[in-house]
Amino acid sequence: MKRYVVGAAVLLAMQGAAAAWLTGNDLVRDCSNSQNYFSYGSCAGYVMGVADMMAQPEWPYPTKACFPEQAERGQLVAIVKKYLAKHPEQLHDDALGIVASAFAQAFPCPGR
Repeated sequence: MKRYVVGAAVLLAMQGAAAAWLTGNDLVRDCSNSQNYFSYGSCAGYVMGVADMMAQPEWPYPTKACFPEQAERGQLVAIVKKYLAKHPEQLHDDALGIVASAFAQAFPCPGR
């Protein structure tokens, strides 16, 4: 439960005071800017926050992912970057849904 609360806090902090949520366009900008440590850290933090939340039994959305124990931060960011490159039509969508879809596609749960 603690990881769920921490993940939610990270996501809320990433949203800042602005009224708009992060979009796929924001993720593309931040995740592709490895020379800017703040931007890339924002990307990695957001991606890891979603992964932590999705791994919790309390995850309230129907999009599910079954992460392998050995999944690492760099791999998770790479999965999201690849998904964004393959789905440019979704760049205006909310980042949470995009990241969740990327993980569900990369790590499908047995029986789903």
